[in-house]
Amino acid sequence: MTEVTNPSPVPSAEQNVPAVGSTENAASAASLKDVIKSATGREYATDEDALKGIQETYKAVTARHEPAPMQTQPQVQDTAMTAVNDLRQQLKVSDFYVNHPEYKDVKGIISKFGNDPEQVITDPEFVKTFNAIKLANESQNKSVLSSNARIASPKPDDYAQDLERLRKDPSFTAEFMAKHKGIPMLAE
Repeated sequence: MTEVTNPSPVPSAEQNVPAVGSTENAASAASLKDVIKSATGREYATDEDALKGIQETYKAVTARHEPAPMQTQPQVQDTAMTAVNDLRQQLKVSDFYVNHPEYKDVKGIISKFGNDPEQVITDPEFVKTFNAIKLANESQNKSVLSSNARIASPKPDDYAQDLERLRKDPSFTAEFMAKHKGIPMLAE
């Protein structure tokens, strides 16, 4: 460390304090401790203590205090980077479902296969699972109108025609019962 020099150095005790028993300027000479007391308000027991106190104060004031270098908080940076990466992943997943709406119903299954939906949909096991789910959903979504004719109720016109045929031909009863699932109401 470079020592800082003061243009007006602090005088040593020999220069300031007259020798004991000296008569030269005894009336005008003041002790070092008295001068320091009048200047700073601090009292010292002896002139040597006053000199040490001033020297220590001078060293403390003139010492170069280098500021501590700015340290980045690695923990805060790691947390921030983790948050940014999580947001990027969420955005990527959201964009995937916007671009591939057919996979919205199977989000949970895709997340079980992995974090990257783009890679998951190419997995052969996922493809088999997705096709099975898709087939099951399609079979559940069939309406009554598109169901098998054997299950559907006969049309009212068919009933009237079959009832008329039953009146004319009693041997048609078994076929009528199977077709219309019930006992005919024969009105005379």
